[in-house]
Amino acid sequence: AVPVSSAASSISTLFGNVEYPRREDVVQLHILSLEQHFAEARRQLATFREEVYVPLDEFLQDRPGLLRSLAPRLKPVPQARQDLARHQGDASRLVDVLCCDMTFEDLQSMASAWRFLKARDDESEQTSGVAIVFVHDGFASAVESGGRCAEIVFDINGYLATLRFYEASLAELEAQLDGVHRLADRLGLLAAPDSEQGGRVLREERPVRSRRVRFLACSVVALLRVSSLVVSTYMACQYFVRYSPALR
Repeated sequence: AVPVSSAASSISTLFGNVEYPRREDVVQLHILSLEQHFAEARRQLATFREEVYVPLDEFLQDRPGLLRSLAPRLKPVPQARQDLARHQGDASRLVDVLCCDMTFEDLQSMASAWRFLKARDDESEQTSGVAIVFVHDGFASAVESGGRCAEIVFDINGYLATLRFYEASLAELEAQLDGVHRLADRLGLLAAPDSEQGGRVLREERPVRSRRVRFLACSVVALLRVSSLVVSTYMACQYFVRYSPALR
């Protein structure tokens, strides 16, 4: 086991002490559609709660650091459909239709929770229908579920479910940045994410857009100056017509 003090500074170091399959090798067997996903997720919901969530939640109640926990739930259907589209319709790639989220005060508390899960998994590996099959450090790179977190994928009687660990301050910062991202997207300041040349196209468009803005600004200024000159001339003519002495 890895001491909490040594693992607290890096969840990646903690996960690095165990070996699991590569992400691309982690798939749902015998799941071909979202309908099958939700049917199986409902069947395994109670087991996921009783074998994973409840023991971990009880363990953490006596220890500071757990700020918020969401009981196991099924992912909303619209979000599941978006994830399915991202995987080109391959339903076997979805491993978090049944999921659970926990938010911690710091990485030290998170490391303590991981140690508990790993020890419990080692003890019940031969007797339980629940086992850890994959872990991923999302603090170094954003995970597919969105945001930076630690993902732990469980095999629940042959069906895969995901437990996610979030760090509070990082989650709050990402929420703020997400709001800025949505605003920038509405203003059209973001390149298309599915375009490999998005960044290059954006850089090429900036000079063109800048020239257009400068041309428009110069045109407006010129128009204002001409208008001002015309108005001044008209007012001067009116003054001389009305107030100039009559010619004899």
